[in-house]
Amino acid sequence: MSSTLFVIEIESWDWPLHVGAIGGSHAGEGLSCVQTINIRGVVTSPAEHHSKSIEVWLSPMPRDLIRQAGGPDGPATVGVWESSPAAMKGLDFYAGLFLPEETLSRTIFCLGTLWRSMMIWVERDAEESSVSSFAFSSLTGIRRDTRDMRLGAFASRDLDWATNPCRLPAPPSSMLTSNAQVRIRSSFPTPP
Repeated sequence: MSSTLFVIEIESWDWPLHVGAIGGSHAGEGLSCVQTINIRGVVTSPAEHHSKSIEVWLSPMPRDLIRQAGGPDGPATVGVWESSPAAMKGLDFYAGLFLPEETLSRTIFCLGTLWRSMMIWVERDAEESSVSSFAFSSLTGIRRDTRDMRLGAFASRDLDWATNPCRLPAPPSSMLTSNAQVRIRSSFPTPP
């Protein structure tokens, strides 16, 4: 199995919320609530995929379910990866990633204020591709290969949140107003 690092510059993101009554054989059992974060971006690395489009869906899930995603005998995985997804015309790549549900509010905050790129490590074998890990960064224009990333080429402040999601990085002081409210850049939509 080989590993490839995809670096993605985030162009836009949205947090649609869908609520509906559960129907069919489960009618009367309550409501269905889906709150997936949708990220659109452009691949900046590896070079052979430069400028290709990607959509990433972050699905909040309990950690126990994420641990079980690879199955009892399968590899540990935090998501799926598809090249040229047939159902999503106009996209070159699609990634469906599992986000620990307790990190949802921090993820939304950081997408709206700090993060401008993400890194996705894709494990490929003959039959399928899976995601072994992913991280976010406030840096843009990142072009590193997998060896550099695995050796920690980024400063620890950029990957701390990815490896320890319980610790929220403080926004740079330049992003705070005099009354300590965070300014959101208009090029990145804020959640409703």
